[in-house]
Amino acid sequence: MRVAATLLCAAAVAACGSRQSPGDALGEPPLAGDAPLDLGDDEDLAQLVADFAAQPDDAPGRAALRARLAGEYARRLGAALAHGDQERGHTALRGLLSLWSAGELRRPEAAGRELAPYRALLTRARAVFARAGRDRETAAVLAALMLAEPERAGAHRAELEEIFAYADELALASDERVPGIPRPIEILERLIEVHPAPWVADRLVAMYLAHQAAADSRRRRGGGDSAFARLDPALRTAWNVTRVLARTGRVERALVAIESLDGIGDDRELRDRLRRALSPRATADDWVLLAARFRSSDPKAGDQGAALAVAREGMRRFPRSPGLCLAAADSAQQLDQPALAIRLYERGLAREPGHAGAASQLGALYVARIASLATSDRPAAAGRQLTAFEGFHQRASRALGKPLQPDVAEAEAALGRGLISLGQLDRARLYLDRSLDRRPTLDALESLGTIELKRQRYVQAAALFERALGRRETQAFPRFRQCRLMRLLGEAYDGAGRTDQAGARYRASLIAWHDLMQDLELSAPFAAEALVEQGKVLWRLGERDTAITAFDAAVDVDPNGASIHADVVSFLIVRDQYDHALDAYHRALGSRSIGDYFKVYMSLWVLAEARRRGVAPDPVARDFVAERDGSLWYDDLARFASGRLALAALERRATTRARRAELLYYTAVLDRDARVHPDRARKLLEGVVGTDMVLFFEYDMARHWLENGFDGARPGQALPGGAR
Repeated sequence: MRVAATLLCAAAVAACGSRQSPGDALGEPPLAGDAPLDLGDDEDLAQLVADFAAQPDDAPGRAALRARLAGEYARRLGAALAHGDQERGHTALRGLLSLWSAGELRRPEAAGRELAPYRALLTRARAVFARAGRDRETAAVLAALMLAEPERAGAHRAELEEIFAYADELALASDERVPGIPRPIEILERLIEVHPAPWVADRLVAMYLAHQAAADSRRRRGGGDSAFARLDPALRTAWNVTRVLARTGRVERALVAIESLDGIGDDRELRDRLRRALSPRATADDWVLLAARFRSSDPKAGDQGAALAVAREGMRRFPRSPGLCLAAADSAQQLDQPALAIRLYERGLAREPGHAGAASQLGALYVARIASLATSDRPAAAGRQLTAFEGFHQRASRALGKPLQPDVAEAEAALGRGLISLGQLDRARLYLDRSLDRRPTLDALESLGTIELKRQRYVQAAALFERALGRRETQAFPRFRQCRLMRLLGEAYDGAGRTDQAGARYRASLIAWHDLMQDLELSAPFAAEALVEQGKVLWRLGERDTAITAFDAAVDVDPNGASIHADVVSFLIVRDQYDHALDAYHRALGSRSIGDYFKVYMSLWVLAEARRRGVAPDPVARDFVAERDGSLWYDDLARFASGRLALAALERRATTRARRAELLYYTAVLDRDARVHPDRARKLLEGVVGTDMVLFFEYDMARHWLENGFDGARPGQALPGGAR
């Protein structure tokens, strides 16, 4: 599915009714229901995994849902191995291992039966990872094989011990050692994140204690403490032992495990908290304090997984404690487990409805869910969630004695923004106008302004952007957005013919970006986006060479940023800068961190632009689309572009407004018949504009072709990859 980016937006849309041919006008699709989850799609898979993680171990249907998820992860693992992509293979393997909780792994027989169908695949993965010298990956697959092949568990454990014995001496391909951390410890620390099996924790505890004893002995002999300056786990032995036992649901063993600790690595405060929590006189607050010992804003200093495990153990002992529910909810939110966080916040607030911080956090999660549902082809579900949020907001506001933030205006704006990404502009306006009737929000004003700008109603767009910029923002993210809005306001003035005002806004935008980047240390993704935005402004001001430099710098700052590459490539193509766009595209294709979704679409863009210009297709893009063999919509587009899928077959899958827009566009620019009949191609491109998919690159490019012509292609010229 389309994911949000600066010039393209995530979303498929409400299902269309009857099919039409690409040349027909595309009307408003009926709201026939939300799209089903497609596990081949990364976002849909993540949503289902989050829902699964929120289930208790004894939830009805949990085993059936796990089987679905395991099948998808196994499919991904097999595909990654077939393509030699070991990084993605490891990611899929970790996803597979994560499907069993600590409680379930304490009864490994059932997990073994569920993994047994994948023994051949896991054996193949073990051979691939071992040949490549990838110790961390091999350890993970051996852990899976211990479950899937219990009769050979001893042999697999022996092989794992061999890996540990030679881990620091082998010239391993991963080359990701953390200074100060012995490689065997590092391997198991990564494994326990997704596989909290008792044997993993027990082996780690033994390693921690042995490492601490050796380090303390060196220190006592006067060996110095230089090793302890580099994240050495010996410094936090008690903390590490307790957290890994907590992750496996056995925190009660921690006191005995650290009893003999003396010297470096001991932690008296943690001992005291453990004793109080495990005492017969313990209170819920004692467990809240113990969980807090593993929470930190610095990921290197804390372990939210352990904090969550401790809080949930406390909930088991004190099921009516709101504090433990809310502590667990906060950790779940930090771990990016929204479904679990929502369930825990709801449980905590049912017992303490006047907790302002928890109510606000839950409200924010509800609003995020509304936006996520709307932009993932599920507007009906988003509407139901909005109704539920309105009821929650009323109850929470009554309990707090004041209006809850976030409020209904923000929730309505979130739904409106999502509907824009679906091309449902009239329905989007309805919710955005309602939001503004409650109070003006940056979201609603920017979204309405975007609709007007894309519809070329420039005066109306400018008025909305001016309102959005009328309030001085002091917080980082609103300031960031307002810098971008200044550029959009300049474009609205440009479209309205008010060039002086446009130039003033562009220059003000550059100053605002400079001030923001002076005041704040932006992370790589935000810094890259800021550079792209400045490049767009510089382009408008006629400083095109400087703009290109800014785009190059953005890609350098965030070389694995998918949306940054896509934004740069799309902007440059629409501005007839094909060679520069091709350079950015090639860099994106070389990144293993950028997913196939972005790579396929960027490949299609550069192939279509080559066709428009009448030049030979880029061989890299041509070969990339020719090799696509997945099951998703964009894989079908790649097959169409490379001549492996007929137009009629592509039409049958174009069941959403987003897909209809892409079908019309790629038919116009890649299909031979459309390209040799300009009138038909023009009709197709007009159909793209008629879909109102205003946040899609294809919408912008269709307008560009309609306004500037597409005579570069010679009648009869071969299509990129052979599309028909």
